[in-house]
Amino acid sequence: MTKINLITAPDKLLNKAKSIAVLHPKVDTLAQVQNTIEDWNETVNIYLYNPEVEEERDIKWMLDIVRICDYVVADIDNFELSSRSFISYILSHPNVFYLTNDELTPYNYISSNRIFNVDWIFEREEKF
Repeated sequence: MTKINLITAPDKLLNKAKSIAVLHPKVDTLAQVQNTIEDWNETVNIYLYNPEVEEERDIKWMLDIVRICDYVVADIDNFELSSRSFISYILSHPNVFYLTNDELTPYNYISSNRIFNVDWIFEREEKF
């Protein structure tokens, strides 16, 4: 059984556990992450950035977790205006995988890590 540490801004948990950040996820994206990691036998840190009110916005924290996490799932169609300014920077990291239905914006010029479901990211990761 997986032990999941759910971490939100402004907290950080700097342990040796596998860390996954989820930025602006839809409900089904969160469910995919949960289903993917539920059979792992180790502790997993899930960093969740999904501000619903102004007081929850913390762009610096979001950018910090992009750098410290093993994997980042960015649901860029759901990014709010304050986060959209940083999409290019976020996508430039090799640990970032992004979901989008936008066929017009050439995000693929920045990153080839476009995914269509979360399961694909973890297929190469052996279950713990």
